[in-house]
Amino acid sequence: MSLTGPSDKLFTVPDGTLRVHPNRDARFPYLYKVHNHPLVRADPAIQQVFVFVIDTSPSALKQLLDFEDSLTVPLGPDASMEDLGLFELHDGTVVFIRERGCEIPEDDILFAWNYLGSRVYNSDVIDELRGIRDKILGEEKEMT
Repeated sequence: MSLTGPSDKLFTVPDGTLRVHPNRDARFPYLYKVHNHPLVRADPAIQQVFVFVIDTSPSALKQLLDFEDSLTVPLGPDASMEDLGLFELHDGTVVFIRERGCEIPEDDILFAWNYLGSRVYNSDVIDELRGIRDKILGEEKEMT
């Protein structure tokens, strides 16, 4: 993965700051941090927004799927994931996908988000969600 970003400028996010790591597998998309995004409202729960660009042609999507199918989660401490150039989605992170060549951020697609529940839901809702989780999972000693 090039530390200066993709050679094809259609894979860049002009208003974004490139987040790159020298050990990141070049098959992963380049990740850009943006300070403002039209699909994200001002909210203290949202701390950072990222955008990455993908080629949506059938052949490129097939390559991406094959790559994703080959991925495994490395075992070990968080530092080993960082050494591989993988980025952690911290609380308050939102990630969007942009189609290659698209210059309209409003057309971006929500890919992932990570919110601390207490920032988004009040304690009654959190307690109710925990109760639902517990009913689904059952007794801890019976979990396999």
